Amino acid sequence: SDEYTLHETETSYWPAGGIVPIHHKSIAGYIGVGGYPPPLTVLEDGSASVDLYYNIQSYSLYYFDGSGDFHALQFQSGAPITPPENPQKTGFRFTGWEPEIPETMPMSDVTVMPTYEIKTYTITLSAPDAVPPYSASATVEYEGTTVTDIVYPERPGFVFTGWNTPEGNLLIDTNGAFHYMGSNSAYLTPREDGTCYWVYDGDITLEAGWDDCSVVNSFEELQSALANPEVGNIVVTNTLIVPNGSVIDGGGRTLYFRNGNRLNSIFELYSTSSCTLKNMTIDFGGNVGMNARHAIVMENVTLKNAITYAFMNNSSALLRSCSITGSQGNNGVIFSQGETLTMTNCSVHDNAGDGINCSDGTLTIDGGSVTGNSGRGIRNYGGQVLLNNCTIANNGGDGIYTTYGATKAVNVTVAGNARGSVTDTSGEATFVNSVLVDNIGDYDDVTMDAINTGATLINCLTGDIYEYQHVLTGCISASKQTVFHSYESGKPVLIQLADGSWAARLSADSAALTGGCST
Repeated sequence: SDEYTLHETETSYWPAGGIVPIHHKSIAGYIGVGGYPPPLTVLEDGSASVDLYYNIQSYSLYYFDGSGDFHALQFQSGAPITPPENPQKTGFRFTGWEPEIPETMPMSDVTVMPTYEIKTYTITLSAPDAVPPYSASATVEYEGTTVTDIVYPERPGFVFTGWNTPEGNLLIDTNGAFHYMGSNSAYLTPREDGTCYWVYDGDITLEAGWDDCSVVNSFEELQSALANPEVGNIVVTNTLIVPNGSVIDGGGRTLYFRNGNRLNSIFELYSTSSCTLKNMTIDFGGNVGMNARHAIVMENVTLKNAITYAFMNNSSALLRSCSITGSQGNNGVIFSQGETLTMTNCSVHDNAGDGINCSDGTLTIDGGSVTGNSGRGIRNYGGQVLLNNCTIANNGGDGIYTTYGATKAVNVTVAGNARGSVTDTSGEATFVNSVLVDNIGDYDDVTMDAINTGATLINCLTGDIYEYQHVLTGCISASKQTVFHSYESGKPVLIQLADGSWAARLSADSAALTGGCST
């Protein structure tokens, strides 16, 4: 059939009147059609014949497309194979099939995998205002973490601030490192560990950024420049030794720290007992951020573009109306072995790594927000975190993650974080009048809005999971109580007991009471 004729003859000898069973003979590459014919009776003249029919056997060509989906095409054995369309995969160029697809279909299934080579893109660097005017190109691979051949143009009387996207956002800093912020998500994707990689599928032209600045090399020169109303923004080229009790008022200026050693910071604060910074933006230009080992007060200060942390405090610090952003690794704020860090109406946003990473001491956040950081919002190792009237949202990890510490929150919103809203592995967490919603948990497409040991939730709203049920875990003993009040519309509350079983809901007769839970 199908324009093919199969000639295959088989002769058998049977006595006249004998009953001959008829069946299809097994022939490679063919399949019998029409079922089994009825048996034949040999005629008295000693002859009988029957015709059997076959189709050519079809086999499958299995392949994966550019999205990783599995497909199959059917071809008859010996027929010409029409290859599938070349798969498209962002950032990669299709190079062929492995193994190579045969020209005709063999008498067996065939499985092939697409092969790719990574694309390389051209970044054109344009600095027409440089002296002399400058234009060059650099290259970057898709999903690459570094870019080659970055240059640093010069312009008398100006500081080079980095290479900017067509939208005017900093994309490559003055040290040639990628600079991730939410506005750059079309070009870069951050990882939770603070690194980021290239995801733009195309060539691009970046423009040099400039700022009209004065240059200072000492603390005395800085104070003199700040006292002069004719001076605009300032470039600081050396680490400045700040005397005890100093007040540095930037008057709304930007201080650019430009130093060849990335491990140097703009201010030397190790030997001071107190210092106040206010009304300024400090652009670290790819150097480390500020390390304050003694008391410091900052008011209306923006810290940005550090290569690691933007602010580290090992003593006591008070931050009012401050913004910490654009740290390119190792968190926005590190509060380590300190006494107290108090942040009032501050914003910690768009940093690579955790927004705030603290250990020991007491972190107090009154107002403000921790948003859009690639790692956790707040990571607490053994300290005490006190939150009031603030928002922890849209971070790349947990909203709040505590180990051997305590979290106490009033009027707090924890929403849209890429993992749980609150993860407390061995401490205590208390939330009052708070909202914990739309956080993605440890299960695919599930909102895990509370994973707590010893958690207390009073007058809180949590998201719905497990077919519109709330889930709280960690109810392990009478001393580890999990309390939930005012859940929405009478929807069930599940409590996991010490033996791993689940109580249906918290109520006066709930089995959860025997596990140490109360309503």
